[in-house]
Amino acid sequence: MKTIMRYLPGVAATPVDLPLRVQSAAIQAMRLITTRDPHSVQDVTLTMFLLKDLPSEVRMLAFRILFDTKPSMALVSTVTAHLLEERDLQVASFAYSYLKGFANSKTPDNHWL
Repeated sequence: MKTIMRYLPGVAATPVDLPLRVQSAAIQAMRLITTRDPHSVQDVTLTMFLLKDLPSEVRMLAFRILFDTKPSMALVSTVTAHLLEERDLQVASFAYSYLKGFANSKTPDNHWL
């Protein structure tokens, strides 16, 4: 996790201006950690999602990884409350579509949401 943290925008201790594809790869690498340490992944991805100065693509990817960790209902409520104040329409539209897909899902794995 520490190795990946160096490449994550908004979370790294010493921020470096990295290309968008490197940032995206670092976020996608967190997907593999979700089964072992979902709470730390939730903290990092929620932080990245809430940072409005990050590119839309990075924020949407962080949102997707956040929901791969199967967050608690309180965390889902926090995210949806933030979405009501979202100014970036691309991020808001993606999040709305993603949550709508979960709501319409019939799979038992997504039933908790």
